[in-house]
Amino acid sequence: MRTLVFGPMPANARPDSHIAAGVWCFAGQEDKFPGWDAAETGFPLPADPFADAEAIRAAARSANAEVLRLCRVFGDRQFPDNFLINALGPFLLLATHMLLERQKRVQDLLELYGKENLRVETAPDLAFSFRDSLDFMLRGVQDIHFNHHVYSRILESAAPANWELGNAASVFPRDQSPQDKPRQNPAPRNSHPVRRLRDFLRRALLYLPFPPCKGFGPCESLFLSLAVLLNKRDKANAGLDFSLYASDPPQWIFPAEQMIRRCLPPALAQCLEKGPGQYHFPSSPPEKINPPPRGMSKLLAYIHSCGLIPPPLRGMSPVYSQDDAYCLRLGALRAKGCRLFCIQHGANYGNLKSLGGLPFEYSQHAFFTWGWKDQPGAPANARPLPHPALAALAGAHRENEAAQENAASRENVASQKNAASLILVGTEMSSFSYRLKSRPQSGALPAYRRAKITFLRTVAAAAPPGLNLFYRPYFKVAGGLEDAAYVLAETPGVSLCSGDLTQRMLGCRLLVLDHYGTTLHCALVANVPTLAFWRREDWGMDERSEESLDALSKAGILLTGPEEAAAKVLSIRDRIPDWWREPAVQAARRLWLRRFADIGDPDHPPGRGEVLRVWFKALREC
Repeated sequence: MRTLVFGPMPANARPDSHIAAGVWCFAGQEDKFPGWDAAETGFPLPADPFADAEAIRAAARSANAEVLRLCRVFGDRQFPDNFLINALGPFLLLATHMLLERQKRVQDLLELYGKENLRVETAPDLAFSFRDSLDFMLRGVQDIHFNHHVYSRILESAAPANWELGNAASVFPRDQSPQDKPRQNPAPRNSHPVRRLRDFLRRALLYLPFPPCKGFGPCESLFLSLAVLLNKRDKANAGLDFSLYASDPPQWIFPAEQMIRRCLPPALAQCLEKGPGQYHFPSSPPEKINPPPRGMSKLLAYIHSCGLIPPPLRGMSPVYSQDDAYCLRLGALRAKGCRLFCIQHGANYGNLKSLGGLPFEYSQHAFFTWGWKDQPGAPANARPLPHPALAALAGAHRENEAAQENAASRENVASQKNAASLILVGTEMSSFSYRLKSRPQSGALPAYRRAKITFLRTVAAAAPPGLNLFYRPYFKVAGGLEDAAYVLAETPGVSLCSGDLTQRMLGCRLLVLDHYGTTLHCALVANVPTLAFWRREDWGMDERSEESLDALSKAGILLTGPEEAAAKVLSIRDRIPDWWREPAVQAARRLWLRRFADIGDPDHPPGRGEVLRVWFKALREC
């Protein structure tokens, strides 16, 4: 009888006796199972749960509908809907997207192996607890033991009679007793004075009308906060209905609602337990709805309750997805009639078919974009503005060889090598999906990793002596596959690219991307010679974005695979600057910038002062 494994792969596992439910079974112990991902001799792996981007989008819309339902189930009826959606929605979306993806994997396994007699080692039913939504993301959604727990609860409700379910308490760390205490204990807050002060200042800046975000420094946030305070106050809340991003709730095959309630972070649970009085919701006009007075918000709560500074407009920091107290405040502001705006802070906005958690940003009063005005199938109050972080990069690549050599002479030896280099930049290899978003699913990670090794080996075998090869891995993520150490061990002669990626990118001869992301926007704005290769079907972009990708493909910037990309590198290795300046290449680059990273004329970009003036005017009139 074969064994189906949902947790860490047992030490005695063999391909003929054990079936891995997913690549996460090998995370952190790949050295124990060499060749586990080999096509013919490795462990059998099931297909990913969603066939294409359309299937992911349909599942995401169904999960979004469940978010709406659970907001009303968990929340008191006296709470306004826009409060519940903004306060509870980010956590509920993370939980429902995760659980729906896990359920779909179990359903596929039941269809694939349901008639076979299998043994499944299930995890004991533990009392997990999480300090906040960020803790739930790191020590829940991306934790192999918590996922084993989730899969076990699903199987207990849906496994066929011919499957033998057995307890697998031995797979948990020895120093933790599931019977005596919860395996997940909230981590203590850091008590170091400097870090406490830093945390206080970070939270204090969140209360600015224009909170700090990527590309805007503290002084600029203060300047633009003045524009927000001077905003016209005669406009109604024009946010979009969250239901525009939803369809019909999913059909659960296990008590998902009960599991979500058990994982609810304390701040959100206390909010629901104390009732609407905590937020001072009156039965008639909501002019004095305030967040719970605590810490620095006491003064702001008093000022707002007195009506001295009515908040007609407020900025929404990206930390909303991780900070429960901040979510509660945003929900209270939205409920009292305040208009919220968001700012694009990375790629994926404006082109992916499945938005993941983005509806919370799209459904606010305004969403300031990097250039796109609308997105098919994803309504948003989009307002394109030049972003200061992008404008600062315009034409910043050191294209002239003499300039590179002069710059390198003032730096260390590593920088001199990097001044004449090819840098391959990778993306995260998390084996646990945390949002239903158009991107490669976890089953594609082994092939993705092999592709970058194929590219580096091919280029290294024929690269000229002056072309140094570097690999830039993504940040290490919990439950992810081995990245830098694995790739560098398989590609002798390739060095690790460390330090500030922006500075390394601006000094390299050629940048190569094996994924779609923010680095593509930054490189094209900076006019860095760039090649890219990825499976377009894995990234599921909408029709308008596909047209821009077609232009990049025709210009030879976007290739289909590692072999083609390596051949392109070797064909232009002696004339990279000339190739990059070709009219067709620059035309494709400019087309992408106009649609997704617009800063005006990239050859004559606006200065930072001009960009801030544009933002000041837009915020006053928003």
